[in-house]
Amino acid sequence: MKRPQLPFREKVSLHLSSAFAHNLENEQTPTTPRNMNLRTKVKDELQRSITTEGPKNARRAGMKIRSANNVDKKPLMCEKPHMSTHSHRPRSLAEIALNVRGDTPYNHAMKEFIDHLSVVCPPSTREEGTVAVPLGAFSEEPVRLERKPHNAHLAGMAEFLAHLADVQPPEWCFKNRFFLKEPFVVAPGRRSGEMIMAATPGAFKRRNLFCGAVLRDFVNSKTGR
Repeated sequence: MKRPQLPFREKVSLHLSSAFAHNLENEQTPTTPRNMNLRTKVKDELQRSITTEGPKNARRAGMKIRSANNVDKKPLMCEKPHMSTHSHRPRSLAEIALNVRGDTPYNHAMKEFIDHLSVVCPPSTREEGTVAVPLGAFSEEPVRLERKPHNAHLAGMAEFLAHLADVQPPEWCFKNRFFLKEPFVVAPGRRSGEMIMAATPGAFKRRNLFCGAVLRDFVNSKTGR
């Protein structure tokens, strides 16, 4: 009479006592010839079961299919997913550039940065019409972006924020690569070019970038202007 096949999970449990399985998982079992032989047998049996009964049963048992040398590691479900280092809300102009390099739309990254400023610069930080903008928000030079207007806008923001904080702008924002050779008007179809040019702060005008009012709601709520 043919001996019935045990389910995959039960077959593995025949070779792994609960105490030894715990020690194997946490690497607490002393290394001895006997333990090494038992470990090898368990790996061989587990790998043979995966091969003969297919990956479906292996997944059902909560095991990640690996090579024989890695069978004793934790299941895939216990592993932490990889997180991007530049997916968080940018806290500086330099981090905006890094996020944009990582395929984040520029407008989205800039909005996230402004939201961050709204949190770290509450009305209580207002002193004689200035805003206590953290120097780290604009002191570091951003990496070069593909679109030149974006580079000019970052430099204009650095000079503009320094003016709000009543400090000297960082030297990097006056480098040639942050100035446009030809005038560039942002969204000219929505408003007339004259209105946009008139509302653009000097920090952006001098870079040939005409984007209209900048941080209007933020500045008004913090300085009363």
